[in-house]
Amino acid sequence: MDYIYQFDDALIAFETKYSISKDEKIKKFKENYPRFKDRIKIEGDWLWFIISDEREITVEKHLNNITDAQQITFDFLSSDVTEDCFYIPGSIEDEDIFIYRDLMELFSNQFGSVEFKHDGEYECRMSIIGKDCSDFNFKLKADGLHWEEIEEIEDEYDYDDDDY
Repeated sequence: MDYIYQFDDALIAFETKYSISKDEKIKKFKENYPRFKDRIKIEGDWLWFIISDEREITVEKHLNNITDAQQITFDFLSSDVTEDCFYIPGSIEDEDIFIYRDLMELFSNQFGSVEFKHDGEYECRMSIIGKDCSDFNFKLKADGLHWEEIEEIEDEYDYDDDDY
């Protein structure tokens, strides 16, 4: 069975205003996390950490078709502090365990939260389609990613066409 991992947007990234004062932290981040160094981008006034540039990733049961870039994405997403999302085919390496703390330091705003690119939201939605389908939100905290399953809310006013 294949699994499809689907985001709401085509580019999922943390975003903050760039300033020269962040250059030393960016340099240290790239030295400490070489697997993730290409995920840090500066474009104009903005600093981004790109989680995924694909809106949808299809993964075969035995992970035969996964690219290196997709594996890095899954390794990053595999942090599950809340233990609510166990469907991610990856794991964070011991030497990369502090990446979440360092990203929090680099990207958090004056309120201690990290925004996602484009929408300014503090959490991101991801759907997993496969044998079991689930929707999740995740957000960055210093100890890792915090996942929350989105429960479907049934409309109490859900009428059949025959009711009219």
